[in-house]
Amino acid sequence: MEKLRDYISFDLEFNKHQDKTHLIQVSAVRFKDGEEVGAFDSYVHTDVPLKSFINGLTGITSETLKDAPMVEEVLKNFQDFVGELPLLDTMQPRVIYQSY
Repeated sequence: MEKLRDYISFDLEFNKHQDKTHLIQVSAVRFKDGEEVGAFDSYVHTDVPLKSFINGLTGITSETLKDAPMVEEVLKNFQDFVGELPLLDTMQPRVIYQSY
């Protein structure tokens, strides 16, 4: 198996309200040859109530999210940060996306 030398490790936070899941944070770190060389972090705007469990787990508050960028802008910026690099999920260390 080939060892990744340049990749993005990412984490997503969600809030569920009325059976709909809302993305509320995107965080990522770029690693090159085992060294951290870049980072991306953005909250995502939502006007739905934040579950107290999510607040306790992440420290994210409704106040933080009300002035955050909209999901389309966050995802566009995240895509620009990632480019063609492989994505590695921090919760399940496996390659999610790799361009060939």
